[in-house]
Parts: sequence; structure tokens; C-alpha cells
Amino acid sequence: MKYLFILIAFILTFNAWSQDVYSRNYAVREADFYYNKHIKLGANDVDYTLKSIGSPYAYPEFLPGALLTSDSVIHKNIYLRYNVHRNEMEVKTSKTEDVDVFSLLKSPDFYVKIKEKVYEFVPLNGKVEDGTYFEILYSGDHVDLYKNQTKKYSPPVKARTSLQGDIPQKFEDVNKYYIVTDEGLLYEIPSSKRAKLDVFNVKKEYLEKYVKKNRLNLGDEKDLLRLISHYDSLL
Repeated sequence: MKYLFILIAFILTFNAWSQDVYSRNYAVREADFYYNKHIKLGANDVDYTLKSIGSPYAYPEFLPGALLTSDSVIHKNIYLRYNVHRNEMEVKTSKTEDVDVFSLLKSPDFYVKIKEKVYEFVPLNGKVEDGTYFEILYSGDHVDLYKNQTKKYSPPVKARTSLQGDIPQKFEDVNKYYIVTDEGLLYEIPSSKRAKLDVFNVKKEYLEKYVKKNRLNLGDEKDLLRLISHYDSLL
């Protein structure tokens, strides 16, 4: 499979792609993709300028990127940064500091490529506002591996006494992994190491031996990728 649009069983769904959204040659304006300037800080927003443990971003800098369909590049020469905490792709038309930062339009109609990483946006129950991004870690002949990133936020805490120090705000990574099947169904891989192989059904016994023989740590993303690649080759 190559960057297939998916249906997430029981949880996430998204509408079918309509070719009416864009012209056949994808000669679109920047305004078709950018829906507003970067959100200004408000009373209920997190101030990213404060001292922090961790980061709200997948990576702190704007990196070269593009917008893709399964077989075409529809917009390039842009710079992107994934704000995981806000579930937003931030975009600039130049890497210089003095240009406006926009929020990328959330849509399942295109993929977001940031250097070597590719993301797909999937609405929740057909609602774009409730959807989220998935990073495509592996795209195989029969199964894909998707990664969903979130950030657990802990607000700053002021010191209560002169003997204590302030505790800065904290952004903690929370990652979930999903197998996408040929039928377009997505299954979450359990976080428990013992339960991870349960998602593989009929191949579970064989894969248990493969994991043991190769001393794979399924809590490690690289080893999980190796397992998924081997599983794909068996189908």
C-alpha cells in the first residue's frame, strides 16, 4: 500500500476525497491551504515562550516540506513545523524570521511531507475539527504502520517557599501505534509489551518466536518497524 486513505474501525472515519476540491492540475493558491495566521495567545492558551521541560513541537525548527497526493506534489517550497500540542501544522513560505506563520488547512485530501516524514490527517467521526494527524512510519504491500503523537501538558508551578524552586511547564511525549490493513481498518497496538502481539491474530505464535529469536524490544520503534515489515512479508 502507498499512502492509502483509511477508515479507522469503530473510532475514526473520514469522508471520501472529492476531485471537485481542486482542479486537475492542482493549480491552487496558497490561500486554499492556509486558513489563518498563527493563533495568538489568549487567556486559556499555553505560553510557549516560558521555560519548559520538553517541547510542544515534534521538532523545534521549520523544515522544508510539501503537500502531496498519492501520486502528485501539489504544493512545495514551503516550511513546516508540527505543533503536536495544538494538533496543528504551522507553515511559512520562507524560512526567514519576519514572515507570517499560518496554520495549515486540516484536510484528508492531501498528505503533509516534512523532510523525510509523511503525515496524514484523519477526521474523527467525519468531523475535521476533532481529527488528528498520523505519521506514516511504514507503507507495505499488505499493512501500514501509523504513529499518533500527542503531548501531555503539565502547567508551571510557582515555588511555595524560598527554599524551593519554580517548576517549569512540561510537555511529555505520548505515542500510539496503529496497524492499517488492506481493508482500510486501523488497529491500535497495545502499549503493554506482552499484549502487543495480540493484534496479529493468526500469526501471533510465529511472530512470538521471531521476536524471541531476534531479541526484539517492541517498546522500541525501530524494532517495532522491523516486526511490522516481517509480518507484511508473510501475508
